[in-house]
Amino acid sequence: MENAADRLTNIKKALNTNQRNRRSLVDGGGTILKWLFGVSTQKDLEELNNQIQNLSQNQREIIHIVDKQATVLNESLWETRTNAKLIKELRGQYLILRNATINIMEKITDMEDLELSHFEYFFQLDETFEAMNQILQWLQQLADSLDVGFSLLANGHLRPQIISPAKFNKYSRVACLKEGGPVAEGQ
Repeated sequence: MENAADRLTNIKKALNTNQRNRRSLVDGGGTILKWLFGVSTQKDLEELNNQIQNLSQNQREIIHIVDKQATVLNESLWETRTNAKLIKELRGQYLILRNATINIMEKITDMEDLELSHFEYFFQLDETFEAMNQILQWLQQLADSLDVGFSLLANGHLRPQIISPAKFNKYSRVACLKEGGPVAEGQ
């Protein structure tokens, strides 16, 4: 920009744009010299000076517009860099969140498996307690029956032998055959 301004100043000095008073009404000598030798007239110099001033004005406007564009471009670059940094940070946060989500989902799956195994364990425990309850009820009934039997035996209302030995051997032999076990010969 300074170079262009220096050139313009040098051209103005060389042209010496000071207005001189003309010596004649018609510039005939300058026109003839221009036609013969290609020398410029005062009118040519004024026109050239106007074009140079217009060029200088246009150059200043162009420099101003380019300066504005450079400012806008610079601001756009800063915003782009800032956006790139934000996008990079968002990617990092996304990866952290994604990993945390994957870990949580794995833990949820593990917790579901653990809850299912607890449920199965408690279900089996309930079944075991139910079986134990039935066994205890059966033992309670047996104990009650034995209590009644011993009471009757103690009072003399029941004979000491409830089942005859022959009937006992017969029923035990049938039970062994049903189970598929060996039967002793004396039984």
